[in-house]
Amino acid sequence: MATTGKVLIIGGGLAGVVTAKLLESHFDDITLVEQWSTLGGLCHTQHINGTPIDTFGGHVYNSQNNRVNHFVFSSLAEENWKKTKSKGI
Repeated sequence: MATTGKVLIIGGGLAGVVTAKLLESHFDDITLVEQWSTLGGLCHTQHINGTPIDTFGGHVYNSQNNRVNHFVFSSLAEENWKKTKSKGI
C-alpha cells in the first residue's frame, strides 16, 4: 500500500531511475526531474551513421556478484537485456 506523500528525485541518471523504481510501491506521488531530454545520465547510446554506439564505458555497471546482478536485472524485462559475450583479448 502506497504512503500518501510526495517524493522529488533530482537527476534521471542510473541512481535516480533506480530510486524511483524502488519507491514507486511505497509512495503515491513521485516526481523525477532531469535536465536532459532523455533519462539514463551517463548510460546512453548514440546512433552514428545508423550504428548504435554505447558511450558510457564499463565503469557504469560491471558486477560478478550474483545478488547485485539479480537486483539489477529483476526489474528489467529480459527482452530489453543487451547480452554480449566477451572474447578475451
